[in-house]
Amino acid sequence: MVKYVLASLMLFLLLSESRAQVLAPFCPDRVLDRPVIDGKLSETAWSDAEVLNSFLQFYPLIGGRPSQPTEVRILYDDFAIYIGIVGHDSTPDGIIATGLERDVYYSSDDHICITLDTYNDKRQAILISSNVLGARFDEEVFDNGNGFNSAYNTFWNVVTHRDEAGYSMEFQIPFSSLRFQQADEVVMAIKVLRYIKRQNEYDAFPATDPTVANAVWRVNNAQPIVFKNLRTKRPLYFTPYARANYQQSKSWSSDLGKVFRESEFIKRNHFITNRIADKFISNIGFDVKYGISKNFTLDATVNTDFAQAETDNRIFNFTRFAINLPEKRNFFLESKDYLGFTTGSGVLLFNSRTIGIERGNVIPIIGGVRVSGKSYGLQLGFLDLQTSGMHALNIDPQHFSVLRLRKEIWGNGSYVGGIITNRLSTSGHSVNNQVIGFDAMKRFKDNRWIASVNLGVSNDKQRKSDVGGKVMGNFNLFRVATLGYNHTSCIEYSGSHFRPQIGFAPDSAYFLFSTSNGYVRKWKNSKYMYLFWFTQTLNYKYRTINRTHESLYAELELGSSNKSGATILVTPLLGREYLPYAWNFTDDIVIPSGYYSYTGVRVRYDSRQTGRLNYSVTSQYNGFYDGNRFNILFNGYYAINRHFRVNYKYEYNSFHWPNTFSGLEQPSFASNLVSLGIAYTQSIHFSIKGLLQYDDISKTIGSNFRLRFNPKEGTDLYVVYNPRVNTQFNMEDRDRILMVDQQTIIIKFTRAFAL
Repeated sequence: MVKYVLASLMLFLLLSESRAQVLAPFCPDRVLDRPVIDGKLSETAWSDAEVLNSFLQFYPLIGGRPSQPTEVRILYDDFAIYIGIVGHDSTPDGIIATGLERDVYYSSDDHICITLDTYNDKRQAILISSNVLGARFDEEVFDNGNGFNSAYNTFWNVVTHRDEAGYSMEFQIPFSSLRFQQADEVVMAIKVLRYIKRQNEYDAFPATDPTVANAVWRVNNAQPIVFKNLRTKRPLYFTPYARANYQQSKSWSSDLGKVFRESEFIKRNHFITNRIADKFISNIGFDVKYGISKNFTLDATVNTDFAQAETDNRIFNFTRFAINLPEKRNFFLESKDYLGFTTGSGVLLFNSRTIGIERGNVIPIIGGVRVSGKSYGLQLGFLDLQTSGMHALNIDPQHFSVLRLRKEIWGNGSYVGGIITNRLSTSGHSVNNQVIGFDAMKRFKDNRWIASVNLGVSNDKQRKSDVGGKVMGNFNLFRVATLGYNHTSCIEYSGSHFRPQIGFAPDSAYFLFSTSNGYVRKWKNSKYMYLFWFTQTLNYKYRTINRTHESLYAELELGSSNKSGATILVTPLLGREYLPYAWNFTDDIVIPSGYYSYTGVRVRYDSRQTGRLNYSVTSQYNGFYDGNRFNILFNGYYAINRHFRVNYKYEYNSFHWPNTFSGLEQPSFASNLVSLGIAYTQSIHFSIKGLLQYDDISKTIGSNFRLRFNPKEGTDLYVVYNPRVNTQFNMEDRDRILMVDQQTIIIKFTRAFAL
């Protein structure tokens, strides 16, 4: 398998060079007097600046003329880039603006997105966005627009202005907030996107081929811009924090007929033995960000804090395999692409959730460093952290190290790279694990075709095995396009003892093959529909340890959409699966080992994208291990006005099996999951958010209430309250029907100082 993957790698590395469209560089005007950021573009420098207006409609009329004209002007000095946007609108009353909160991407509003490829590497960039109300959002873009990191934050400013002709915006982006290759002529690349909500219209500058896949967000079709003779400073930010917290848990003893309470005010991390001093140092800490150069940034952290992190979304997992919950802690999300190593099937050689979270417990992080950046096409990410131990839970203190390298080749976002990870116990011998990985990706034929290869070898001192059992490898081939033919295929092997303990691998000991082929076209002479498509998918898995054909799965997706974004999909599916062991699905229902065949159908409808109400409904009915399963999922949002927004989700599952699977007369199982999020935003500086989640498996309501006061960039006050309500009915203890059995209150203040 390894030989096959290496041979495939050599084959695609020899393929022809990319023939992507080349755009001539643009030189913006350098100014002596810094413009006033008031949203009006009234200074002479704006009037004299060259107007960039060659926008093209990327959706829904792919390649069409924009319905409203947009103008872009760019200025700069040694301090910042200044970008002025004028969004003309023949119906200004039709502009939709509902959001004010910082760090929320308002797809429900008219807005502007600016993408800056600061290294001009055609692969990664930063994106800053604002709606007409001035709500600010920023994120990292990587993998040529296929990956996003919304936890990214940097220092910049925007002011908006509305009038009878539409709106205007002034963006100020300090060079100290950007990383780039220092030179006499600094070359970056810019892309500007305008979204007109009432028409579900995406217009983008520059006007490039809109039929390639993900044309709106991809990075390699941006406009190169040249800045000359920059004299910028290296950034240095010191961000201390302090917090206060209170935790309480309750439990009811039926034998004693009373409630037992445990509470703690100002949580300890047990860094030292003195109780008072430990409470103090456990609840203060700081981060330091220093620009080693304009290319590389050093981040240092002491007593890393995650107090403002959101709770995990509850999900149902009715498979035999583990699932990986998404990371929500900002420290690990920042510079995510510099450390990431993901394979085609979702195996991660580095998964940040292995740090500071173990067996469901939050483990204190004493501190560490991270270095990230890029120079002459070599991208580097390095992370080194030390966690504290928890003696009561038999969890040793552990040391985590990651080194990730990626070298760009051919100048179109292609690369070769590698990763080394290390995780070991610094007291005791419970963990000693290392992983070495290699990957490469090649883009060719106008970036529609992409090939990639991933290899990994783990070394776990707790598991002895031959080298073949510790290896994983895969080869992936993609063709992606907005219109026309699409293809995906993957071949993967995983050894029986492949264990990346600083990563995530939901399965091992298998050979996997998957492929999909599809085609997207426009409807001809249709007043209502715009695009239609079909996609065929086939997945096959062979289990190497018992030499069985474990699963074969096939589906055919048929879809259609109109210009408003409303979409309907119908997907017939069938498959066959071998269950290698008796599976205790519940305490009363046991699914026997053996082969099972099934058929089914999935239907999905997405509402139009042109209003304040957005929803999606998915329903599926299929066979499930000689029984059947019915599932329905309903989710979406409603932007009530500029102050209130509601997000909602409901999921229902119902299972039925033959009587032989259980001692019950009619074996069945049903579950419900409800999630409701409410956000109130008083201004761009103040917001309150609440999230309620209930499922009838745990029979609890999980809650997260968060107040945020953000008077200026880098200064934040958070007040977080997390109660859990036990809803299980107990006839003998009626006064315990709705008991808050766990609750946490956290107050945190942080401020960044520019030094």
